[in-house]
Amino acid sequence: MSPARKSLNPAQMTLGEVAEAIGMSAYMVRMSRAKSEAHPFFRKAFKTGTGRNSPLRWWRADVDDYLREISGRGIGGAA
Repeated sequence: MSPARKSLNPAQMTLGEVAEAIGMSAYMVRMSRAKSEAHPFFRKAFKTGTGRNSPLRWWRADVDDYLREISGRGIGGAA
């Protein structure tokens, strides 16, 4: 697996970074955004541009909160 592309803003995470952090494929993260029964975390993504294909980003704090909720540990496994 290739390393995830990093966000230029340290407060944000790319789709690849999020997928890697939560242990899912980028495809499954994108599909979870469309499921109404999925955790609200997945719908917290935002686009950095106005185009249909603008990249998705998540706030690092939201990713950390989600990981703590589901596993008790934050990004990088920190308790």
